[in-house]
Amino acid sequence: MGLGNPGSKYANTRHNVGYWVLDALAGILDLRFKQPFLKPFLIAQNQFLILIKPLTFMNNSGDVFLSQPDLIPQMQSQLIVIADNMDLEPGRAKLKLKAGTAGQNGFKSVLERIGELYCPLYIGIGKPEVKGGFVDYVLGVPQAQERLVLDSCVNLVSQELSRYPEVGLEALVPRINAIKK
Repeated sequence: MGLGNPGSKYANTRHNVGYWVLDALAGILDLRFKQPFLKPFLIAQNQFLILIKPLTFMNNSGDVFLSQPDLIPQMQSQLIVIADNMDLEPGRAKLKLKAGTAGQNGFKSVLERIGELYCPLYIGIGKPEVKGGFVDYVLGVPQAQERLVLDSCVNLVSQELSRYPEVGLEALVPRINAIKK
């Protein structure tokens, strides 16, 4: 599950890095996202993976599970939730086997809806140079050089996630956590 904000206005913002990862992963796996009738998410799947992009705004990402409760038993603790993290420098990634939020509201929403049935995958976006202004920062478009770093990280993470059905979750942790651009 990749978190972000829907719509073209937010497509290139730092807050949508979770969407970027799933878009790259879908490209690797040759999958296409579709919106199920009257559901607040996009889904792409094969026999091994289900990719979900909530169409709610970031702070309500967990609401996907209200509209599709049958997704929860399918995922068990195999759900990886991907979103931005300001405590990691751009180009770093961190996958944890234990649920957490790192203060990120999208993760908080998922935790409220399904409890600890997920593993967070944080993609570093860094912090704004000026104190405060966090909302403007996460909803801002990265400069060209920063975007190259983020895209490289997104591509490396997506390549690792594509191996998930073969190697399993635990094997991904050190590989993803070693990503640094």
